[in-house]
Amino acid sequence: MDEFLSVTGRKLDIIIKFAALKNQEIMTQSALDFIVPKTNATRARYKSGSKPSFGHFVEDYINGEVDIKGDFEDFIKARHGYFDFTLTPHHFKFFFSRFIPEVAIHSKAQDERIIRENLVQALPSLSGRLLHAETCLYTMTPDEHFVIDRHPEFPQVALAAGFSGHGFKFASVAGELLADLVTGSKSPYDLELFSIRRFAGHQ
Repeated sequence: MDEFLSVTGRKLDIIIKFAALKNQEIMTQSALDFIVPKTNATRARYKSGSKPSFGHFVEDYINGEVDIKGDFEDFIKARHGYFDFTLTPHHFKFFFSRFIPEVAIHSKAQDERIIRENLVQALPSLSGRLLHAETCLYTMTPDEHFVIDRHPEFPQVALAAGFSGHGFKFASVAGELLADLVTGSKSPYDLELFSIRRFAGHQ
């Protein structure tokens, strides 16, 4: 068990260091660094000094008139300083022409078809009769990192939450970190990345 905690702890340490480097890199990047225009119209729209509508960008991206190079998640994090998020007709067009048909009216039958198509290719023996289907929900934090900290108003309460879909493999070390918080022991890891204070100002 100690070996397992040690390996998991090393993974956590790598995440902390990697996240710090990534956040520093993203802060110096603009969304424009990721955008690859494919038409004369989009080359004119996405250039230095402009502030195009994000709704217009979504439409261009769906229509294949722009592409994204590099890490898509990094682009999403860097988008705020470049785009104009004012509501425009493009937002309404996207909502009614794409969001409602593809998301709001989405059915379990569509999900089963998509999963079954992949199962047939990868694990054909598992593509049998469906007995039960359930939507998997998990809590996302704005930056997709955990919250492991004391409650800001009630310091007697220790929190471990917002695991953003990838916390299961860190359950053992998260328990160890919570035990350190509860007992007042000094953690061997820098937990600043997981501090709830990083969301100060977020509602």
